[in-house]
Formats: sequence, C-alpha cells, structure tokens
Amino acid sequence: WDYIKTDFFTRDYFAYIFNNCTKLSQVESADGLKGLPWRMFNGCTALESITLPDGMTIMSSAFTGCSALQSLSIPSTVTSIGSFEGCSSLIELVIPDGVTELSYEGFKDCTSLTKITLPAGLQSIPQSLFENCTALTSLTIPDKVMVIGNKAFSGCTALESVSLPPDLATIYEYAFSGCKALKAITLPQSVSGIGRYAFSGCSQLGSIKLPPAMIIINEYTFQGCENLETVQLPAGLVTINKNAFSGCKKLKKITIPGAVQTINEGAFADCGLQEVVLSEGLISLANGSFAGCTLLEKVTFPTTMK
Repeated sequence: WDYIKTDFFTRDYFAYIFNNCTKLSQVESADGLKGLPWRMFNGCTALESITLPDGMTIMSSAFTGCSALQSLSIPSTVTSIGSFEGCSSLIELVIPDGVTELSYEGFKDCTSLTKITLPAGLQSIPQSLFENCTALTSLTIPDKVMVIGNKAFSGCTALESVSLPPDLATIYEYAFSGCKALKAITLPQSVSGIGRYAFSGCSQLGSIKLPPAMIIINEYTFQGCENLETVQLPAGLVTINKNAFSGCKKLKKITIPGAVQTINEGAFADCGLQEVVLSEGLISLANGSFAGCTLLEKVTFPTTMK
C-alpha cells in the first residue's frame, strides 16, 4: 500500500496494524475518527503526509519511526498524543493546549525538529522527551511545569537557550547533559534539586547562579563545562559532591560559603582555578578535591578544618 483512508481504527486491538509498511506514503483520515491506536503506523518510513480530522482526541504514539514525516497538524481537540520517537524528518509541531501530559521519549531522535510549541497546561517534562533532538535551538517551557525529567534534553547539541518556568522544583539527572551550544541558563529561585550529570558537557555555558534552596550539588553536575567562568553558590549550601565541577578549565576563582561542611573527591579537579576561598564552617575536604588545578596560586583555609 502507498495510500489508505481510515475511518474505523479506534480500538487497541488495531495496535501496530500498519507496522513497518515501508511503502505507505499517504494517509487520509475520514471525518468522525476519534483516535489512532497504539503505534498504528510504527516504522512506516515512507509516510510523508497525513490528514487528521477535527474531533479526534487520542493519537497513542501512532507515528513512531515515521522517518519521512516532516509536518503534522494536530487537531485542537486532541488530548493525548503519545510519542513521535524516531520521526527524524519532523521539523515543526504545535501541541494543542488540551494535552496536559507528554510521553517519555516523546520526541527522542527527532533530529530535524527546530521548533515546537508546548501546551500551556503541561506540568512536567518527562524522561528523554527531547533526547538527541540535535536541530532544536531554543525552547520555552510552560509556566506550570515543575519537573524536568532524566535526559529530557540530553544530546541537544544545538540548544542555545531554554526558558525555565518560575515554579520549577527539580531538574533530574542528565537533563541537559551534552548541550554543547547552551551558553546561559537562568535557574528559578524555586529549584531545590539538580540531579547528577544534569549539565555535564555543556561546554559553552559561561556562568551559573545556583538557587538559595539548594543544599547539595550532586556528582558530576557541571563536569566538563569548559567555558564556565562564574559560579555563584547559595549561602545555605552544605555539600559539594564528587567531581561536581571537574574540568571547568576557565573557572579562576571560587568562594565556598560558610554553610558548606563537605567538599568531596575531585569536586574541582582539573579546573583553571587561581584562587580558592574556603570559608569558616568547612569540616571535610576529601582527597583530590582540587587535584590537577595547575594554575592555583592562593588558598584560604578556615580554622574549622582539622
């Protein structure tokens, strides 16, 4: 088949019905169609266009692996879209405001995606939502989002800017890892947790100001941020974990707040540090905390260290 017209595929027992129909290039959906079953057109690598009727509500990851699909107009009545993983030719998409939840890996490996409009009611960015979207350059995350999941933007190598919502609470591990073009990001005051490796390999990131609610910087959070020159640590910070800032070659000075009690192994290893100020209150400085800082000239030690 290279063309079909659908008007009755609305139940899950039609899941995968056109799976790997690699010559199917065009689909016309009849009026009255309410939904597309789970992975209905999965692997239809020649599918370039599809017309969806008004009134449809469910799409159920119908187009995963449709690598020739460049554009799609989603009806405003749709409330669930599922995943578009592997739609490597998809360039632009507007998700209706009726959608409040997106699937994990929803746009993973959509390597041509340059523009996407997220619905206003969205409350979280799920795991790997935009992983390896290598053409995506900017994104505004809706105001109601409170969580950015694991690997949500990992490998988005062209991502230069992202606007975070005001009430964001948590950024999970690897969320922005490998975003090599990301030059700046403003973390809302509401953020209290950032997972390990969250910004690792963001080699163009120039500065970061951590929110006051953060008490722990996790392992490898900013590892390999080679152009990071300025770091502002919150006054209430207690622990800086293993390799948190290792490999930050342009970081020349760091002042550790007085609430910090522990700096763990390799926290600032291989940095370009010239001066380190360790404030009163620090108790533990682990092995190799500043190993490989070959430019280090001055260190101020607190009396609280024994």
